[in-house]
Amino acid sequence: MAYTSERFRIDAALPNLKTFFKREDQIKLADVSTFYTAVSYLLPLNQGLDGIDVEPKLAYRGFKKIDDIWDLGTQLTVANRQILFTTMYHSTKSTSFGLGLNYKKKFLINGFYSTQTSSLNSYSNGTFEINLKGTF
Repeated sequence: MAYTSERFRIDAALPNLKTFFKREDQIKLADVSTFYTAVSYLLPLNQGLDGIDVEPKLAYRGFKKIDDIWDLGTQLTVANRQILFTTMYHSTKSTSFGLGLNYKKKFLINGFYSTQTSSLNSYSNGTFEINLKGTF
């Protein structure tokens, strides 16, 4: 569920509704996501073809049997929201960085790199994800 206006956005989600409402069928796992909330506000810095916007975001995620996680980050968009730079700090002492291209606001490609949480730094260097989106 989300409320959006031209600049303000509030998001809320209950992942995996089946296990949320039918708890007796639930598999006994740790780190199962129980909810997600976020709030952001778009700040236009420059209008026109060279439009530059900054959108700070605060998110809070709930989990079963582990500590909840909060995220604080921002997205900088340039060239009229066609090039996106994203950075986010997580309370797990990890960071995510992203770079995206929104070609004519119809095709989006994003790449994200997330550093590993502080407790797993000696085992892994992090993860990389690619997101593709098309609007027709």
